[in-house]
Amino acid sequence: MEIYVADSESSAIRAIDMKTLSSSRNVAGGDSDPYNLHAYGDKDDVGNKAKLQHPLGVHFVKNKNVVLVTDTYNHKIKVIDPFTDEIFSWLGNGEGGLKDGNSTSSQFSEPSGCCSIWNKDSSDNDKLTVLIADTNNHC
Repeated sequence: MEIYVADSESSAIRAIDMKTLSSSRNVAGGDSDPYNLHAYGDKDDVGNKAKLQHPLGVHFVKNKNVVLVTDTYNHKIKVIDPFTDEIFSWLGNGEGGLKDGNSTSSQFSEPSGCCSIWNKDSSDNDKLTVLIADTNNHC
């Protein structure tokens, strides 16, 4: 079992082994050299080939088996597949702003956290709601 943490200063997401509590591994972003704090950018890929910029929030979505990441300085919400360590952009077009829309047209301004809740819709179907703390939009 692992717990995912945002290593904001090295622009990486790391996983800590909860059995040993003594080791961590790079999941996405960063660099093979953990002391390189300049390995940032905006690239969807696997492991340290993917690039993030100052991620602040991580959240595991129950029943979907994915990890959401607030890629703060890229103004995006990204998704990690914990089985493959692939990360991809889900929400936000990469430009800071305030705009509702679909996944690639919506805009955030330095999102810093997220969480999810499962509800039932009017037909009693499960419905996932994702809440995002959008720092510079004060919402």
